[in-house]
Amino acid sequence: MKNFFLFLVYFLLAWPRLSQAESGIVIIINAQQPLDSISNEAISNYYFKKKKQWPSGTNVRFVDHGADSAVRKAFLSKVLKTAASEVDLFWIGQKLYTGDSAPLKVRSDAMVIQFVASFPGAIGYISPETDLKNTKVKSIKIMDSDKD
Repeated sequence: MKNFFLFLVYFLLAWPRLSQAESGIVIIINAQQPLDSISNEAISNYYFKKKKQWPSGTNVRFVDHGADSAVRKAFLSKVLKTAASEVDLFWIGQKLYTGDSAPLKVRSDAMVIQFVASFPGAIGYISPETDLKNTKVKSIKIMDSDKD
């Protein structure tokens, strides 16, 4: 019975990471944010700066992976449902017409974690294998409905 209880606790704690592993990415936010789930639509709105603040009022700071990253390709196709070329053209237009810049691009999951841990409103994505122990970030579950 004790082993079953321990398994159940592990499964419940790991559930957001397990479900996101299928998509090849894990969405992470600063541990100060009170969210435990987010919709694809909300992620897209934050990434493309259609929404610039969390429900708590904190400014959103999205961090992205570099263009050649496998985890970025998974994020673009499975979460944003778009191609890298379309995203690049979008950000060129935004820079010209609104002055908005694309999210900061970094080279590794460790750098994403460091950035997200440093800013209360930060959000990013990492590969499912990346360890989040002893960090100031948390993974959140991607939901089908809009809950931002």
